[in-house]
Amino acid sequence: QQARLERMESQYRRWEDGGDGFSGGASQQMVAEFAAIHEVLDQFTGTVEQSDRQLRLLLRKRVGIVNVGLLHDCLFTDREQARCLTGREDKDTACPLVALCRPDRCPNAIITVEHAPRWRQTLAQIEELLTDKKIPRNERERLTGERDRIKSILQPFNESELL
Repeated sequence: QQARLERMESQYRRWEDGGDGFSGGASQQMVAEFAAIHEVLDQFTGTVEQSDRQLRLLLRKRVGIVNVGLLHDCLFTDREQARCLTGREDKDTACPLVALCRPDRCPNAIITVEHAPRWRQTLAQIEELLTDKKIPRNERERLTGERDRIKSILQPFNESELL
């Protein structure tokens, strides 16, 4: 729980400083949550230390819904839209099935700058494979589609944040 809170605080601070850093279906929801928190903190008249404590309290209310992952985080606010549960009979699960997630297609997924290096690594591997002239045409088409998908995932991030 503490690690989730620290991650959310880091993401909030980056958002507050004007950093890019959200991709995925839940990116607008995350920005809306952060904007609501920012609005509350704007009204706060205490010290900086008290403001930081207030921020952590506001984030803590929302942290329970964040499931941290290697390629994305899952807000898991809407089980009906969770792609990892599509076609499963046991939709009453209390948490997402992260291994089954398609973060670029799920409305509950959020991809942050912390996840970007892994996506960049995969993109580099695909681009390296595409230089091989021996790759069959159908595999080249599949890899090209995957490359384009990953580029769209990384599009919201500043290049400087990814290095």
